Order: sequence, then structure tokens, then C-alpha cells
Amino acid sequence: MAEIPFLFATFVVGNLCALLILLLIYRRQLSIRSFRRFTRPDWVDMAVVALLAGAVAPGTIFEALSRTAVNNVILVGRIRPP
Repeated sequence: MAEIPFLFATFVVGNLCALLILLLIYRRQLSIRSFRRFTRPDWVDMAVVALLAGAVAPGTIFEALSRTAVNNVILVGRIRPP
């Protein structure tokens, strides 16, 4: 159970580092006017996608890895797409 806070903290710190890098790269394109062009349904859609991609997907991957035997993880990890 002590691994859960560590994984969560690593996940949050990684996302914060990615945010800082993206802010540095796209700082010229960021403006209040560009954010005001989004409608309420656009914001809801973006929030749902962010939740699914940022929390649910990694959570299910970690849960699957915790329930799978090491041999299977290694075998699946070595599969390369053609």
C-alpha cells in the first residue's frame, strides 16, 4: 500500500514537468482571447478527455501490472509492432 502514494507523486510530478515545458514552448500562442473562444461543451469535452487520458488509463495499466505475473509482463513488453 505504500507504493500507491509514490506512484501518484511520480505521476503528478511528471505531469507538472511536462506542463512547464509546454508552457515554455507555446508561451507565444497562449492568450486569454484564445481560451475564451472555447464554448462550455468544448471545456467539458476537454476535461473528460484529460481525465480519461491522465488518470484512468495509467491507473488501469498499473492495476493490470500489479495483477499480472512477471513472465507475462516481460513477454508482452518485448512484443514489437510490425
